[in-house]
Amino acid sequence: MERVHSSGRAAIYAFWHGKLLALEYLYRGRAIHVLSSWHRDGELSARLMAALGFGVVRGSTSRGSARGLLGMLAKVREGFDLAITPDGPRGPAESVQRGIFVLSEKSGAPIVPIGVAACPARRLSSWDGFLVPLPFSRVSVVFGRPIEPAAGGPFDEKALSLEQELKRLTLEAERLVGASTHPEPPRTPPGAETR
Repeated sequence: MERVHSSGRAAIYAFWHGKLLALEYLYRGRAIHVLSSWHRDGELSARLMAALGFGVVRGSTSRGSARGLLGMLAKVREGFDLAITPDGPRGPAESVQRGIFVLSEKSGAPIVPIGVAACPARRLSSWDGFLVPLPFSRVSVVFGRPIEPAAGGPFDEKALSLEQELKRLTLEAERLVGASTHPEPPRTPPGAETR
């Protein structure tokens, strides 16, 4: 985070939708901007995020997607950090969608992947397996290396790389608090080319 900010740029924080509750509390009051959808649940979420000191841009990956993307792009160009759940707001869970790369490439802001874990915690039966830390639980937040904007290149490759990094960071966060809620990430076969 410090390296990105010292270069005079804002950051785009990326984490799975199911992990956002702990981050909402830990990083409140920092004017980080988030995207909130137009449906009724989005309205409640927007009010909560504003009360916690986040900036809110309305839009989604479906209804109002272009407006939401332009609003987030304006905020990151003004120097505000963004928080993006690349699998939100409706999934599929832990599957990266295109918008985060568009924001990074058009703004020049790097993507900073984040893994989150809590123990003890409860996972809800929602589409994203929403993680709810229980009282007095230990929470870990692990930041990955910034991913610099890379215009062009196959979307599938970029998405797979970010997905694997988010899963790796989540496993590391789980290890730090003694939790285990994720399968092992896929390993590269011997002799396979790494990106």
